[in-house]
Amino acid sequence: MAVCSYIKPDGQRCKAQPMRGEAYCYVHHPGMKEKREAASKRGGRTGGRGRGRQELRDVRRRLRELIDRLERGVADPRVASVCIQGWNVYMRVVEQERRLKETEEFEVRLRRLEEIARRKLWTRNA
Repeated sequence: MAVCSYIKPDGQRCKAQPMRGEAYCYVHHPGMKEKREAASKRGGRTGGRGRGRQELRDVRRRLRELIDRLERGVADPRVASVCIQGWNVYMRVVEQERRLKETEEFEVRLRRLEEIARRKLWTRNA
């Protein structure tokens, strides 16, 4: 059975099976780099969105429970106040992370569009 032609930094050969008719596996094939990156980003966005929603649901649930305990007189208002402040900071951090990720994704898309525009301009002028 054929193996991938990629040589790892430690000098060992990749043991994966190459793609049909190719010398490299999917992970190491130079022509698949953009496809791998796109798939990786899609997976990251999907996973991140799901985890973020669940975190927000958990905070909302815990906040509701704390408010219920305060209304019943079971929770110490001073402790509850500090907890709510902590959750408020947490929510701001989550929002900043979301904005940063959105900005990074936008920058990647913008770079790609600029590269496409440069290629089109270059081929038009050639």
